[in-house]
Amino acid sequence: MSTENKKLVREITEVVWNRRGLDRIPEFYAPEFVGGYRPYGLREGHEGIRAMVEGAWTACPDYHEEVRELIAEGDGVVVHLTISGTQQGQWGPLPATGRRAQFDEIVIP
Repeated sequence: MSTENKKLVREITEVVWNRRGLDRIPEFYAPEFVGGYRPYGLREGHEGIRAMVEGAWTACPDYHEEVRELIAEGDGVVVHLTISGTQQGQWGPLPATGRRAQFDEIVIP
């Protein structure tokens, strides 16, 4: 199961987040999905994920996530990502800078 889940996380990253495959969100996320994205609060269901992806792409039209490391055990997967893009729009509380940004993120279910 853990190998399949790692493959799924890579596919979600590429299809939904990097290629903005919003129409494919239901293939990867359950309708009752709830994710806590600090400092933005909870994102619920397909619309919550859609809002996160659209927000990322609005802020950074060249938004990109790169999977650095995956750790899986049973049904759980922890992913370490590097996120990058040029901030052309508002990113949460941060106004547009026009500068390239890069940061690491660790997602733990």
